[in-house]
Amino acid sequence: EVSESVSTISERYRTLLKVNKALVSYMQNDKKRQQISAINDIQSDMEQTRLTSD
Repeated sequence: EVSESVSTISERYRTLLKVNKALVSYMQNDKKRQQISAINDIQSDMEQTRLTSD
């Protein structure tokens, strides 16, 4: 019974680690997407400023 409990805890812990890893990856990728979007917005604003000043 104790070994089954330890086995169950180990399984659940492994599952939790997988979920945690997936969540961290998602958050890192989302942060990169946001940074790229912000850079694109800045570039677009700079281009618009350049076009209106010409």
